[in-house]
Amino acid sequence: MVLRPAVLGLLGVFAVSVCQAQAPALDLFTYEAPPHQVSQADDLGRTRAVGETVDTVMCAAGRSGRTTRVRVTPPNRALYSLRRNLIDGYFAIDPSPELDAIATRTDPVALAKWYFFSAREGIDLRHARIGVVAGSHESSWLSHQGYEIALSVATPRQLVALLRLNRIDAALMDEQVMAGLNVDTEGPGADLHSRFVRFAPLYLYFSDRFTRAAPEFAGRFNRFLPGCMKTALNLSDSEQAFLRQQARKLLMELNASVSLDRALTDGPRLPTFADILNIDKQWQALAPDQSVPLADQLLALPASRALRAWQDSHRGLVTEALLITKSGTLAAMSQLTSDYWQGDEAKFRENIRKAVTARFEESDLYLSPVRYDASTRQFQVMVSAPLNASDGSGNTGVIALGLNISQALRGLER
Repeated sequence: MVLRPAVLGLLGVFAVSVCQAQAPALDLFTYEAPPHQVSQADDLGRTRAVGETVDTVMCAAGRSGRTTRVRVTPPNRALYSLRRNLIDGYFAIDPSPELDAIATRTDPVALAKWYFFSAREGIDLRHARIGVVAGSHESSWLSHQGYEIALSVATPRQLVALLRLNRIDAALMDEQVMAGLNVDTEGPGADLHSRFVRFAPLYLYFSDRFTRAAPEFAGRFNRFLPGCMKTALNLSDSEQAFLRQQARKLLMELNASVSLDRALTDGPRLPTFADILNIDKQWQALAPDQSVPLADQLLALPASRALRAWQDSHRGLVTEALLITKSGTLAAMSQLTSDYWQGDEAKFRENIRKAVTARFEESDLYLSPVRYDASTRQFQVMVSAPLNASDGSGNTGVIALGLNISQALRGLER
């Protein structure tokens, strides 16, 4: 086929228009923190950023319509570049009032689990020589908490060397960062002791210049973020035991203040499973920013209002409360969830077939790994338990609570 010159001309104009309309790549900085983000060289000697958090950020940015260029730099340089609008954004960092005043913070892109690592047990941290990575969010947090920092270094690996040489008494860093350093098991200081400090949600900050140029991008990025976050954080045995004790007390209290049995029978019912799946599809397409009519109906129920009032009495700890029928559908909820049908989720499946007689025994509670939840926009664990008929005829449904992991483990002594 022979194309006429006029047609070729139109195709050329179209190609130029497409190129002009294509959004420029995001220019983002992060810092060295294996395995979350690390600089890696390919066969040609070119370096690129890889890791779990890098994948999450690039996935959400890509689904929002932008390609991304991520560079690994020292934290101080990244902060300098963000403050002076030399880059589009910087991740994964702790929030701060100073950055909130000059940049736009997204929803969390990762969750760090911070520990003090030391070569000896029983160190008095208030009088210890503490080392951190210079410019890191751990460094900022220590300063805000009133700790004195003895040494600041360029990389986490240097902190391990300083611990071995007894130049510092303790180092504050993320648990997975320490694991990612592949610390060998021989030599002095190899068997480091650890003390849990906190769960730290980490964020991406878009520079003021980028936000002014693309004011709606951060909102789109946040909407795609939950679907891009694949990694779940497992809990230690002591953490799980502590959470089960706390959850049992909460469930006993809730059961005493809200008629769960009546709420299960008063909730709306759909005639067929096909209707359930159809509503669930519509529900997920709109949540968490909008709601279908059935969601509004559920939220208006007395039981849902009672769940909300109870949740508010535990503000900061309880992130959501869900009452689920034997069919896996919602009978009541404290706030809008990301989906209607819960029947395919572990918090339901692990409870509905249990033949138990005692209510809310710790051994009967299902506890999920730590995940980022789209509806609450927090890192949380889901704890759930079976509800049983008073006449012993079996399960009537499931009660599930979301717990903010940072708040829930605050009272655990390590």
